[in-house]
Amino acid sequence: INLKKQIIQSLFMKKCKKGIDKWWLLKKGRKLTRKGLVKKLDDIFSQFIRKRDLRCVLCGSVESLTCGHSFSRVSYSTRWSETNCHCQCWPCNYKHESNPHPFTLWFLNKFGLSAYTTLNEDHNKTLKLKDYEIAELIELYKQKLNALQNP
Repeated sequence: INLKKQIIQSLFMKKCKKGIDKWWLLKKGRKLTRKGLVKKLDDIFSQFIRKRDLRCVLCGSVESLTCGHSFSRVSYSTRWSETNCHCQCWPCNYKHESNPHPFTLWFLNKFGLSAYTTLNEDHNKTLKLKDYEIAELIELYKQKLNALQNP
């Protein structure tokens, strides 16, 4: 069993196209699924957004912070967009599901109609990411998060 695990690790730890170690393929000796990569990126990106904004952009609360999306997470083209995502407290984010108007107004006041229109166009585009591209985004947002934590 140990030899089998070593063989699997040596196969997966080879460099991929972009030169990133395939550490992200290993999870307890098994290949990390695409779903696992997306979840990891969601977690790191959410931490980055919350650390960047520090408080709810709507009410100013600093408790129960979440990563709120102007346009839903269903589209990969805007799911991890720093323009689309802003810090919201859980109550404001929950209200946004049934009434997006306050968050949309805040966005329009902060960034303007042209940014909103561009974001809407981006949201309607199809973006397909390969596993190594998701891994690159994980590394990028880990670095950005570390930069915010250690200025």
